[in-house]
Amino acid sequence: MQVALGKIECFKIYGNDWPTRDGTCIRDYIHVMDLANGHFYALEHLINNSPKILNFNLGTGIGTSVLELINTFQRVNKINVPFEFIDRRKGDAAIVVADNSLVKKILRWKPERNLEDMCIDGWKWKKLHL
Repeated sequence: MQVALGKIECFKIYGNDWPTRDGTCIRDYIHVMDLANGHFYALEHLINNSPKILNFNLGTGIGTSVLELINTFQRVNKINVPFEFIDRRKGDAAIVVADNSLVKKILRWKPERNLEDMCIDGWKWKKLHL
């Protein structure tokens, strides 16, 4: 099944010549519900402890390339996502992955959902809100 992505005809991937396993950028994708739970844990910590400044990285700690994300999305949702490679954007980094060790230690938070869950739930939300 071919699917239009709302208002765009084709997903654009910024570069396919990065020094990564498949040439596309690697990012740390997190499920929106895990992100929300992380914020809840932080609020709970602030309420129950003395005030202090803490910097937490809410992420999975797992790097996924843009192509891996697209391929997973297509596989779990049984759809085709049209994409094309375009030039890199100035300032982009090849790899950006969160170090979530502090938030795991202090808040005892950890992501509960994986990349497949993110893709399934994201597509389900999009179909309900087209």
